[in-house]
Amino acid sequence: MTRCCKALLALILITLATTACLAQETPESFVSVTASDFIDWCDDTMCLMPAVDIHYNRVDGILCYAGVQYLNDAQLHPRVRAMSGWTSAREEGYFQIDFEQPIRDQDSFSAGVQFYERTAWSREDAEAITNVANSLSALVGRTDRRDYFRQRGVTFFARFKANPRLVLRLEHRNDNSPPSKRSRAPGPSSDGMTTGGRTRLS
Repeated sequence: MTRCCKALLALILITLATTACLAQETPESFVSVTASDFIDWCDDTMCLMPAVDIHYNRVDGILCYAGVQYLNDAQLHPRVRAMSGWTSAREEGYFQIDFEQPIRDQDSFSAGVQFYERTAWSREDAEAITNVANSLSALVGRTDRRDYFRQRGVTFFARFKANPRLVLRLEHRNDNSPPSKRSRAPGPSSDGMTTGGRTRLS
């Protein structure tokens, strides 16, 4: 393989890795049940179906989201998903509401907004280990080194799908970290870095 081909291959791999990171809209769950896995209410043009996401981490224990989502493949109706979250380790509730409006067709360009209150973590933690791997590590190995904080806010986004492997996403977030019933005051994390005023969850 020539030097030019090697450089081109490296550029393609870097591009795919970058776009995969940009395309991630919400944290992947340990277990995800959507669409017609169990039951849905569909006709020829639209579907109303249940959605369930299950996570596991050090501060929430089992974090289960359950709700409904609406899709319409025949018309450019907004894709809507509303979910409520329950945690086994803390007496707090979460929610997430998503609106995504296709612009030209169902699968190319869309814009939307997300409202949420959830457990979150830094981009550095997300890049260090995937959410599925972290859930398995916390559940099986009892090891979870992420710094968690409570996050409430709204995110506006635009999404462009050039092809099945290339998805670009631009977003603007406006959120904060409200006090939690079981939280630590803002301060240094376990590795000495500060949390930037966020309320850490113990």
